[in-house]
Amino acid sequence: MAGFTDEQRLIFTARVCPYCGGTPELVDAREIFGPGGARFEGKYYLCRRCRASVGCHRYSTEAMGRLATAELRDLRRRAHAVFDLIWKDRHKPSRYNAYSWLSLRLGKPRHLVHMAYFDETDCRRVISICTAYLKSRNPEKYADLPGQ
Repeated sequence: MAGFTDEQRLIFTARVCPYCGGTPELVDAREIFGPGGARFEGKYYLCRRCRASVGCHRYSTEAMGRLATAELRDLRRRAHAVFDLIWKDRHKPSRYNAYSWLSLRLGKPRHLVHMAYFDETDCRRVISICTAYLKSRNPEKYADLPGQ
């Protein structure tokens, strides 16, 4: 994780909860989603103090980003949905190019521009920036995109 501060390394590797400062534990998906959540498999980091969690990459214990509350998970889904339209609808030539474009708009270094690293404020900014961009490119097609 070159280019990250010590604090970012601790947060992005799920060693420290960014909400309460607790120490997340590695758990099975069942502990988070219950027995009915069978479609979710693998390992997760869970902060027992505030219930924030993050999944691990398949077949590993490497966190996929920072811990998230239910609100942040919902914001990430919404941010991803509107951001993905930028490269999937070919407004930018590739996903990488779209992330580089977003990096400039957010004023963040490219290596920090990833949905899994974003907090609630970042996600709201992504939704706003991407929605405004898409509506400026094709107001009719994207008229129904929600704001924040």
